[in-house]
Amino acid sequence: MTLHRSTFLRAFRDEFSAIEPWLRDYRDNLTFEMMRFRNFTEDAIVRGDLTLVRHCFQFLDKAFATGNRHLRNSVVVSYLEHLEFTGANGAAAEQLLPAKLAAERTRMIATLTKLSERPKKARRSKGAT
Repeated sequence: MTLHRSTFLRAFRDEFSAIEPWLRDYRDNLTFEMMRFRNFTEDAIVRGDLTLVRHCFQFLDKAFATGNRHLRNSVVVSYLEHLEFTGANGAAAEQLLPAKLAAERTRMIATLTKLSERPKKARRSKGAT
């Protein structure tokens, strides 16, 4: 069975009751809620709560493995692409990222790096022929 956005968000709230304050004003918008989940995870990394970080990653890994195309895209674009492993616990937290998610994150970062290294097209000025 493919996990749909509404099912994910319901399970997400059930699994992480402490995230409710983080989600105020972000109801029913998968992109924003995924972004706030990333912020929640990054906060746990900075605080050194690696048990919570592991739990977040396991939950996300399951959602990525069973999610529909829209949910999987949100995991990559709204969570993994911007996930930061900062502070004294960053390296330890990065080691907790499941292999599939780590591979997707690496792939996305490599793609973005290639795009940023592409030469910029020269803009033609108005009136140029």
